[in-house]
Amino acid sequence: MSIKLKNITIDYGNFLAVNDLSVNINKGELVSLLGPSGCGKTTALNAIAGLINTTSGQILFDGVDVTHKTPQQRNIGLVFQSYALYSHMSVFKNIAYPLYHSKDFKKELARDNFKYKNRLKDLRNTQSYELIIEEQNEFLNDLKTFLKETNNKFKLLETDFLKNHKNSIIEYTDQLFVDFDNAEVLKNHLVSYLYDKLKIKFNEIKARLESVILKNYKMLLAQKLDIRFAGTIGYYAWLNEQNVRDNQKHLVELIKTSKTSKKQIRKEQKKVSANLDIFKSSSSENGYDNYNAIKSAITNDFIDLEVAALEKEIDAYFAEVLLKTKQPIIKNNKIQTSIINISKKITAFRTTYLSKHEKLAAKFVKNVSKYLPKELDIQSDLTKYLLNISKIEFNVIQQNLNDLVFTNMQNYVNSVEQNEFTQLTNYYSVNINSYLNISESSDQLSKINKEIEKIISLEEDKKISGIDILSLENSDYANYIAERDALTESLLIAFAEKTENFISETFNKLPSLVEKELLKCGNQIDVTEIEQEIRKNIYSKKRKIRSLVLEAAKQVEIETQLNKKPSELSGGQQQRVAIARAVVKKPSILLMDEPLSNLDAKLRLTTREWIKRFQQKVGITTIFVTHDQEEAMSISDSIFVMNKGVLQQGGTPLEIYNKPKNKFVANFIGTPNINFIDIKVRKSTFELPSGEKLTIKGQNIEKDQWTLGIRPERISISGTKGKVFIGEGEVSLVEQLGKQNHVKVRLNSKLEITLILEPHEWNNLKDSSILKLYARKEDLYLFDAETNLVEVKYA
Repeated sequence: MSIKLKNITIDYGNFLAVNDLSVNINKGELVSLLGPSGCGKTTALNAIAGLINTTSGQILFDGVDVTHKTPQQRNIGLVFQSYALYSHMSVFKNIAYPLYHSKDFKKELARDNFKYKNRLKDLRNTQSYELIIEEQNEFLNDLKTFLKETNNKFKLLETDFLKNHKNSIIEYTDQLFVDFDNAEVLKNHLVSYLYDKLKIKFNEIKARLESVILKNYKMLLAQKLDIRFAGTIGYYAWLNEQNVRDNQKHLVELIKTSKTSKKQIRKEQKKVSANLDIFKSSSSENGYDNYNAIKSAITNDFIDLEVAALEKEIDAYFAEVLLKTKQPIIKNNKIQTSIINISKKITAFRTTYLSKHEKLAAKFVKNVSKYLPKELDIQSDLTKYLLNISKIEFNVIQQNLNDLVFTNMQNYVNSVEQNEFTQLTNYYSVNINSYLNISESSDQLSKINKEIEKIISLEEDKKISGIDILSLENSDYANYIAERDALTESLLIAFAEKTENFISETFNKLPSLVEKELLKCGNQIDVTEIEQEIRKNIYSKKRKIRSLVLEAAKQVEIETQLNKKPSELSGGQQQRVAIARAVVKKPSILLMDEPLSNLDAKLRLTTREWIKRFQQKVGITTIFVTHDQEEAMSISDSIFVMNKGVLQQGGTPLEIYNKPKNKFVANFIGTPNINFIDIKVRKSTFELPSGEKLTIKGQNIEKDQWTLGIRPERISISGTKGKVFIGEGEVSLVEQLGKQNHVKVRLNSKLEITLILEPHEWNNLKDSSILKLYARKEDLYLFDAETNLVEVKYA
């Protein structure tokens, strides 16, 4: 779950604990709130937890405003500096305690039990037939893969959607505030609001896509589904409906949050200018209407292209599923293939029959064309007319053959005693009509011929000599009819009897073929082990709590301590119990308030390593409050440095270490502390304690108060090429820590510089009391009078 703090202020009247704090934390990140005691980090954490009220600002979880929601409504896990364990309870009961009071736990347990009970019911319906179980599992895995891939595509769509709108937001806000010097805070609020509005829009798009999936589920459920599909589709349709409902609730919360943000921006804009009205309708002054028009165009294009494409993919997938539901469990079974072979035989007979009749009709048309006037253009219609008559005649022949197939099939099915497997697989239910369907109906062919007769009649009215082409008085037509009757009789003798024999032979062979197939496919297996595996996932409340406690205890590596009381554990073990208690109910967010401060140095090191591994494993969004910068640097994805209730800098540990925003951050991050040297800059040039001068390139600076910063680990005692001479002085103090030595060198009465030397370096120099210090130019930090970092290059 993502977390956003928007301008959080916590004012206790006599002092500001937190002042205008804005922080963004991505889902799955481990971030640290870092700062000295009293800087407001724990107060901010308690506000996120809902333990204290904020004076102003918003706290958003996944875009939803939770500022005024109770801790129970925020789905968080808390780990305090004091372990706060119940001393009279065992470790097991301490960890299990939150589960007894969690509605989400009960809801998730009921949902999971429904899922696995449904799976068990599906398995029972298979009557242990291996083929059916395999096809059930194949479809289940295929559907799971589709849903997982679709969910990933939803995430990619959201990323693309926001990226498409990024430039229009930047351009609009930059233009809006170009003439306002004091609008930085308001601008940030507006940008955040506009992005939140886009997230609402994408949630609507996502709801639309979820509805497309739900529509397809309902379409499938309207079909007559067999045991391979009915249970799986039924469960996931129910689950999708729950998701649609939850998404709708989430969307309502997002809209409420957006309205609150808009009200706050209306208040803030007055501080910038009394005449500024960002959301004024029908105004070209602020560009809001123009931005909305651009936003609508981008959104519509996105829906027409990317969203529509995904909708088609979803529909295409479910269309394939629909086809699968129509396929028999035993695909291409012997009955089906036998009917197909008969159909091919009849089709071959039809092809030969119509081909020969078409040649005869063409011959007749050619003969009569000789004495017809050239202006009569009826040859094509006449050929089609005669061929249609042949098709109608063959339809009668085919219907007789189809009836023969139906009769044989009916007799065969009636003579068979169906067993459990054939009933389950619906083996003898074959849609013969789909294979033996007459391609062109006789009624339709007759209608076409009536239309052709009208055309021929109209054309004949134009003729000079009276000849009735389709009359037996016409000798050519009489000869054609005689030849056609003879052709039909010869074809019937040559093919009809053979086709009938083929049908009979096919049904004579069918029983033995079917018996072999059923022996091969109707294999039953022992499903006891499969049932047991499914049953393991159906929990009573008591067994589920025990399972989750054991899982959490294993994650924190205290599974052997569950029967002990907290007082029997070490400090590190008690802290792990507190963490297990916080994560056992699977919260969306884990909040940790100085969880290692009560541990000894060695235990702190091992526990913080464990916390990092644990957080990466479970992927839970975690906020870690600490005053120990080394602790924060070692485990955090991001660090937010605070001082006196104000956020000083946020970023990755290396970003903050390498580019501290100001002197406070530079001094707070790094062990030992950074060295500061007061300098004066004249004509962009300043002098080092050694007397060496450095000139700042490309800038005209003329100020007295500047501070140079050099980290101890970046100072060396060798003046190699590319380094500047900082100064020299007498060693005043040495801290020998084994792995390194912290050495203080006094350059003058007011300035002492700390550097780090490896043991072998110090051993070579331990008899020397005077050291020369050097550093690279790029390792020198320059802070102005306001203590802000100024990035410069040197000539």
